[in-house]
Amino acid sequence: MISARIFCAVAALAAAPMTVCAEEDPFSAARDSVSLAQVARNLQWSYRLLVVDKQVAADQLQLLDRADLIERDLVVVTFGPRHITVGRATSPGVRMEAFAIRDPSLPPGYAQALSSDGETMRVLLIGKDGGVKAAWPSPPSQADLNAIIDVMPMRAEEMRRGG
Repeated sequence: MISARIFCAVAALAAAPMTVCAEEDPFSAARDSVSLAQVARNLQWSYRLLVVDKQVAADQLQLLDRADLIERDLVVVTFGPRHITVGRATSPGVRMEAFAIRDPSLPPGYAQALSSDGETMRVLLIGKDGGVKAAWPSPPSQADLNAIIDVMPMRAEEMRRGG
């Protein structure tokens, strides 16, 4: 992402009139990641993550409203014993766009949040800043998820800007 910005800046300075600079989408760039920690770094400041234990919540993920996921820049990460799947909704009626990561390990902060207070959590909400914002033993309702996200300072700013 930074290299694309540098290229665009150099092209602009060179006054190349036909140069079109389109910054690569962080989700597309994250496809080359080898671990969830790397995915999280690639998506930080662009997307929120809903990290879900696949064994507990696979069927309940189908109940999430795709328009709400898109509006709130929410990427769904499901983890299991063998791999991690990262997906996002691209439009309300279209199947989730997804890719898999073979390294099943979770970043230390996520693993710690999943086992906090002696209770096993199965779902984490990660903010655009990379911090754990909420943890649940089972998937939250769409309304609860939206309510938590909508009071986050970055989301409030997005809503003021009309995003």
